Amino acid sequence: KWLSPTNATNRVFIYEGKLHIIPLPSTPAEIPILPTTSPTLEQALSIIRDEKIQTIASNQTNLCISKRIKSFPNEFPNCSHRCVCYLPNPVIFIIRKWPESISYAIHAFYYRDVQAMKACQQMKFLNPK
Repeated sequence: KWLSPTNATNRVFIYEGKLHIIPLPSTPAEIPILPTTSPTLEQALSIIRDEKIQTIASNQTNLCISKRIKSFPNEFPNCSHRCVCYLPNPVIFIIRKWPESISYAIHAFYYRDVQAMKACQQMKFLNPK
């Protein structure tokens, strides 16, 4: 109930086939062991690998996730979307050189704000003309 997208950074992992959630400290003695803020990736992996620290999500949660994903990868064709896009040559160059940049572009587009939209209206480098 305490976990949300705003505080889940480096707290949720799938490790050895099970969902792991790094909890917040529940007692003052746990503060040196469990971070009160988002842990670094190195801290998080160290905590998850430490067998003395309970991070495995409940059996009910792991079963629920297993049921949801057991049909994959067979379901991937039904969950995909295709479209035709006309892109400027600089964008094509970037995507070909760094295909992983697509996810960053989608993230930036989805979470854009008013200032970002103002910058996009200028289109200094990717002018469609």
